[in-house]
Amino acid sequence: MFCSKCGSENPDDAKFCGSCGGSIIAATAHPQEEVSMAPPTTSALQTDKPAVSMMLKISVSIATFLIPFIGLIMGIIYLKDKTNESKRAAGKLWLTIGIISAILNALIMSGSF
Repeated sequence: MFCSKCGSENPDDAKFCGSCGGSIIAATAHPQEEVSMAPPTTSALQTDKPAVSMMLKISVSIATFLIPFIGLIMGIIYLKDKTNESKRAAGKLWLTIGIISAILNALIMSGSF
């Protein structure tokens, strides 16, 4: 029998989970209907929370306007993650802001702007 909280396997007659201590309720499923109490997969856990929070996007974007180097580095790091599209999108945003900010800072410093 598997624990409904942590997914650990326990003896069929157990009242409490040996791993997390949660109470185990015996499943009353018919023999044909097998109930899977396996722990959630990592892909299910990733969909609950975005990889890059809105506060992080805003904070790095603002910091990039002040110091373009931050956006350039963060953009390159996040663009390298090929498994998460949310991180790649944030990386593109920060890299773009970093490049634009670096150009504007160079123009301001040279007195051309």
